[in-house]
Amino acid sequence: MITEAFDNQSPAIINPQIKENVPRVDGCILTFSHVIEKFVF
Repeated sequence: MITEAFDNQSPAIINPQIKENVPRVDGCILTFSHVIEKFVF
């Protein structure tokens, strides 16, 4: 199971940084599936 493989001791791979002058959004949708992408656009 993925919770058994979770390692909170290693450094993060994705580190979001807050930047100046970027538009603020209310929500964000992330998808890693090409099947879902065709229905979004």
